[in-house]
Amino acid sequence: MAALVKTHDVVGRRMLPSLRGATGPLIGLIALCVFLTFASDKFLSVRNFLNVLDQITVLGVMAVGMTLVILIGGIDLAVGSVMALAMMVLGYLNIMAGVPMWLAIPLALLVASLNGLVAGLLITRFNVPAFIATLAMMSIARGLANMITDGQQLIGFPAWFNTMAIVRFGGFLTLTVAVMLVVFIVGLLYLRYRHGGARFMRSAATPKLLDSRALM
Repeated sequence: MAALVKTHDVVGRRMLPSLRGATGPLIGLIALCVFLTFASDKFLSVRNFLNVLDQITVLGVMAVGMTLVILIGGIDLAVGSVMALAMMVLGYLNIMAGVPMWLAIPLALLVASLNGLVAGLLITRFNVPAFIATLAMMSIARGLANMITDGQQLIGFPAWFNTMAIVRFGGFLTLTVAVMLVVFIVGLLYLRYRHGGARFMRSAATPKLLDSRALM
């Protein structure tokens, strides 16, 4: 019984710093929102809310994948560079090579997936630390993106592709925001109701349990 109480005390002490670290930025964000609400009459408005949604779609989609990485205690430094590489591949295929968009999009996603596969193999099969493996992939992806476009901006995407982040259907949602919300829902359902998602959650909880047992 004494050992059980000691374990709970250890777990509680270890959770407090993490809770403080998580709530600090949240409190700052809330305070900033309160200040801006009184500083400008346009901040707390539907129009501004929709603008914020439009601007966070890319980060929002990437955040779902990063959540899975963080849950297992991993790190991925290459996510931004891989996204840039996928976009450059998409632009090159569609604009320069004349590949139709319905084929260029899955090919660009395939390139991003191959980057993730290489980084995953380096980490799981060759025991390269995740920080080093993803740092190397970040440099590789960034270099390839510059090589594909020769450092120049790509323009000339189809009109319907450009308006996906502009036209609000029903006066509310753009297609990019809708895609982000769908990715959110799929990620949530996966974590809550699929066996693979349950493994992610167990992986996130296991290190705390092991640490508490080691200190008993």
